[in-house]
Order: sequence, then structure tokens, then C-alpha cells
Amino acid sequence: MYLNRGRRLNYGAQVGHVPYIQVLTGPPPASDSSAAPFLTRYYQRTYISQAAGIAALPLNTSQRFEAEAGYQRIGYGLEYDRFILDGQNIVYEGRESVPNFEVDALNLAVGGLAFVGDYSYFGFSSPVRGGRYRFGVNGTVGSLDYATVTADYRQYLFMRPPGIPDRFPITLAVRGMHYGRYGPDSETGRLYPLYLGYGTLVRGYSSGSFNDDQTYTEFIDRLYGNRIAVAGAELRMPILGVPSYGLINFPYIPTELVLFADAGMAWGTIDSFSAIVVDENNEQSQITVQFGTSFSEQRPVASVGASLRLNLLGAIVLEPYYAIPLSRNDVSGVIGLNFSPGW
Repeated sequence: MYLNRGRRLNYGAQVGHVPYIQVLTGPPPASDSSAAPFLTRYYQRTYISQAAGIAALPLNTSQRFEAEAGYQRIGYGLEYDRFILDGQNIVYEGRESVPNFEVDALNLAVGGLAFVGDYSYFGFSSPVRGGRYRFGVNGTVGSLDYATVTADYRQYLFMRPPGIPDRFPITLAVRGMHYGRYGPDSETGRLYPLYLGYGTLVRGYSSGSFNDDQTYTEFIDRLYGNRIAVAGAELRMPILGVPSYGLINFPYIPTELVLFADAGMAWGTIDSFSAIVVDENNEQSQITVQFGTSFSEQRPVASVGASLRLNLLGAIVLEPYYAIPLSRNDVSGVIGLNFSPGW
């Protein structure tokens, strides 16, 4: 990224290449006749390459307009774990590309406008006073036509409760966020689906927290979609810090204790790649893997818990957490780790 801030109108450009991976389960490709007839893993990769011009116009010290326009290319790849039968033994041959998988890349023109406000004050590992918000719309035309809407509002109430030392203030942080795709091509499987289970959204629902693939597969429709809404609240308390801000004077690893409640919902049906399946009569048919749920039929997920945010030498913020996922029956608690400052 390059950004010129020499004048009030900031301008610049950015380029990027980001790979994503989505793992699904299915029968081996019908074109691979020597593969073992068991379920295998498919690895669908999405490569996003982009270049864009950006600009920002500050209205005052806490509000600005942002704009961008550019080009984006989205390419795809599909691999699978290949197994064969050697007598009674199952032998893993490695990960190979799916034969005859050809999906045209998407070529898109993108542009957007956003109104941004930020009058927050940052502590050692998260904002502790003020507020932030962002409201924006991005339009995309070309191989696909859709719009992306962002509405994100956060407020931080700084408090010094009576009877508690001044160096140990408490911040009540609340947020509400919506991010979604709208338009004629918003539900296509050509776009990487939105995922609600990231630790920065709703803690306690990451894919790695499920004990087995079957449990995760049964829950997957509640975590993926083309639109998400998130609400959260946190109590942030500085445990280790400096004499004026922190219960214990230990400035080497500033740490805050967090009590949190997360909730969110993902909705919208997502198409995935087409696959060839073979039935018991050795007849082939083509199906399209589909997941996600409509808004009227979806149920939100929620969790509560506690975490510690540690600022390591001002370079990285770690957040080990313990979450109680209220919408799950397979576990009573989930231990996780975020590599991100507080929202």
C-alpha cells in the first residue's frame, strides 16, 4: 500500500494477493477409477488478486469519507486427498488436483464509498474510551454483480466505580455489526463464504473446537452464509500496567482481564462446487454442494466467557480465552487464542 498524506485529500494505491482455503468432504472424483471408494477431503482454494486506487477526505479530527475503485481477479483451484486400496490396506497417495476441474476466473470492477468515525482512545491492548463506527457500500460488476454493505458501530464507556482504586478503571465496550452481500449474484458459490466462527466475531465456534468432523458438519449451516450480524459486550479491566493505569505495576507485559458475551447469526444459502457422485448401481450424477440457511429459518449462536489480552513488547496482542458456547451441546467450554487487539 502507498498513501500520500501531504495534503488534506489523502490518496494512494494498494495491491494484494490473498489465498483462502475451504475444506469439504465427499466421494472421490468419478474420473479417478483407481481411488479407494471412501469419503475423502476436498480442498477448494480461492485466490484473490487486486489493485485499487484509494482516497480519504477528513472532515475533522474524528470523521472522514473514504473511497476506492479498482480491479479484482478471483481464481480457483481444487485438490483432494487420494487414497488407493493395496490388498486390505488403505494407502495415502498424497494430495492431487481434481481431474477436469476447470472454473473460469472472475474479473471484477469494484468501487465503494464509506463514512468513518473514530474518537476512541486506545489502552494497552484495546480501546477503552470513546467510540468508532463505519458505514459503507461497495459495488461489484463484471463476471458477478452484487453489492457489499458494512454497518459497524462500537462504543466504549470508561468508568471509575466508587471504592475501587483510580488506577483500576473499568471499560464497558459494546458493538453491533452487519456485513453482507446483496444483489443478483450474492449467493453464488464463486465467492468465499462468510464465516461466523472466527474468534474475533463469536468465540467458542471455531472449526478446530469441534471434536469430530460429523459434529462440525451438522453445525456448519449455522456458521456460514453470505450475510452476518454480530453483537457483543465486554468488561475490560487493566490487571498489569503502569502506576496510573493497572491494578499491578508491571509495564513489561501489560494485560487486561476481559469478561465477554458474544452473539451472532449468519444466513443466506451458499452454493459450492459441483461434484460427480456414483450410486450403488454405479450410475453417475452431478450434484452441487450447498449449505447455509435462510434468515427466517436460521438460529443465532452465542457464548460467554473470560479472556486475557497481553501486549507483548508493543508488537503483538495475544488473547487466550475460555468460552462457554451456549448454542452447542457437544462441549461445555472451549479454549482458544486470538492474535488481535480488542475490537
